[in-house]
Amino acid sequence: MVACQGVEGAYSQFACDKMFQVVNCRYEARKPSIFTTNLAYESMKASNNISLARIFERILERSVPCTFTVDRRQANRDAMVKEFQAKLTANGIEDIIKEAQSQLDAWRTANK
Repeated sequence: MVACQGVEGAYSQFACDKMFQVVNCRYEARKPSIFTTNLAYESMKASNNISLARIFERILERSVPCTFTVDRRQANRDAMVKEFQAKLTANGIEDIIKEAQSQLDAWRTANK
C-alpha cells in the first residue's frame, strides 16, 4: 500500500523519483497494490508535472478507482467503512490479500 498525499505542486523531484521507483517496480512485476490519495481522479489524469504524470499513468493503467466524497462535519463513519469494504470486495480485495500472503509466505520460506 502506498499513500500518495498532498498538493500536486508540493512534491520534490527526489520524492517523485522514489515514488516512481516503487510504483514502477510493482507495475513491472504485476504485483497487486493499493494506492490512496487525496487528489481527484481527474487531476491525476491531467497532471502537467511530467514526473507525477508518469507515476499517475502507471497507477491508473491498472487501477479501479474508488472515490469517496465526504463532508467531514457530517460523515457517518460506519456507513463509509461499509461502503469502502463493499467496493474493495467488489474489486477483488480477497484475491489481492491471498496474493500478498502467498508472496510473504514464499519470502519467509526462501529467507529462513
